[in-house]
Amino acid sequence: MKILADFHHGALYHSLQLLFENRLGHEVYRPIDMEWYKEDLWNVYPHVDTAGQFLSLHQADRHPVDIHGGPLPPDACVNMNYTEEDGIYYVKDLGHGINHRAVTLEKFSSMKFDVLLSSIPQHIPRFNRLIAERMPAAKQIFQVGNAWGHQGGAKNILASTAPFAVPDDVNACFYHQEFDTDLFSLDLTPTTHSLRSYVHYMKRPDLMDAVAAHLPGWTVEKYGAGFEALHGAIPVAKKMRSGAFTWHFKPEGDGYGHVLHSTYACGRPAVVDKRHYAGKLADQLLIPDVTCIDIAGLQPDQIAAKLLHWSEPINYSQMSQAAYNRFNEVVNFEQEATAVQQFMERLV
Repeated sequence: MKILADFHHGALYHSLQLLFENRLGHEVYRPIDMEWYKEDLWNVYPHVDTAGQFLSLHQADRHPVDIHGGPLPPDACVNMNYTEEDGIYYVKDLGHGINHRAVTLEKFSSMKFDVLLSSIPQHIPRFNRLIAERMPAAKQIFQVGNAWGHQGGAKNILASTAPFAVPDDVNACFYHQEFDTDLFSLDLTPTTHSLRSYVHYMKRPDLMDAVAAHLPGWTVEKYGAGFEALHGAIPVAKKMRSGAFTWHFKPEGDGYGHVLHSTYACGRPAVVDKRHYAGKLADQLLIPDVTCIDIAGLQPDQIAAKLLHWSEPINYSQMSQAAYNRFNEVVNFEQEATAVQQFMERLV
């Protein structure tokens, strides 16, 4: 089975490769070349420079820019390195180590695709049009990775969020987005006096700084978009495994929650305001003073006191092991792949 996925988030796309290619034996492709944007069949963000970041060819020669005209960092130029064979582009994904298959709109139209997978609401009508005009035997799957709930226009829903109600005539499957658990794995020798954040454009960095003021001698670091000047691109799994606590202050919560699931796969407890995750998928991982430190309503000195308590070697070992165990109680990628295969057999 050939699947075209729209590609707007690197970790999501990699999870689709792990699921559909590695586990279920299908082939996953994504769009490449600006013709997709010109024909209004790709619209992650309605700006030509955003389209250029994701779709344009020859990026090594014509470096993409952001919507303000500034040069994008190399790791944001997703088509920087590729080879082409018989109209198929094999694009190096330096972050995950698995090449992407990519096709131009012309090449797509000459092939037979079974599934078009959209992952943002604005692509649902575009992919329906693409099916009607160029691939009438294909089915559309809407992959829900953010807390959007049911969206009209797609009869097949693959959701990595907390379950939500869908109409009776909709084929739905709820699952967890897969990642490499050999890479994100338990390490029993962390530096216990460390606190790291991996949230892009994090909210309230001042709160983290205020907590850090009460933790002399600790390593306190912020990674992610918005902090490139400080740290640049990093190997996140290595940082998680070598650290102790993951600061994850995110008032908007997560649909899925790559950072939280990854940190728990490493046995690294999170520091969270648990109210942000009420009704969200990752809430299953968060048990205050067992697998996480809940900072809801606390002042910086009180948060620091909790961190100092749980960083004591015996206490930390207990919480770290509980975090790892909880991840394995909640997540089973192999078992979920079987459910996804049954979902695929029911496509409408």
